[in-house]
Amino acid sequence: MKRIARIIGFSQNEATYIDSIAALQRQLQPDKIEIVFVASEQNPEQPAKGRKQSVFVSRLHDSIHDLAKNHSAYRPCESVPLTVENIRREELNSIFKGAMAVDVSAAP
Repeated sequence: MKRIARIIGFSQNEATYIDSIAALQRQLQPDKIEIVFVASEQNPEQPAKGRKQSVFVSRLHDSIHDLAKNHSAYRPCESVPLTVENIRREELNSIFKGAMAVDVSAAP
C-alpha cells in the first residue's frame, strides 16, 4: 500500500506549502504528497483541474528546487511526487481515508 500524506489547501500561494512538504517528507517519507483544496465561500479560487493544477505543481517543484540548492532539508522533497485535488466541503471526511498523515497547518 502506498504511503500518502495530504495537506489541506486554502491558498494558491505555493510558499504556503513548502515547509509542510519538507516536514512530511522528513518525518514520514511518503510515496506521494497530495494537496487537497476544499471548496468553500472563503476559498473560491482553487486551481482548476488540468492546466492550472499542473502549473501549481510545477511552481511548487521549482520553489523546492531553488531552496534545495542552499538548504539540505529541502533536497529529499525534490523527488517526492506532488499532486493536487479539489473537493467540496461535504467531501472533507474523504481526505482521511487511506492517508498516513494530514497536515492542516495551512488552514485559516
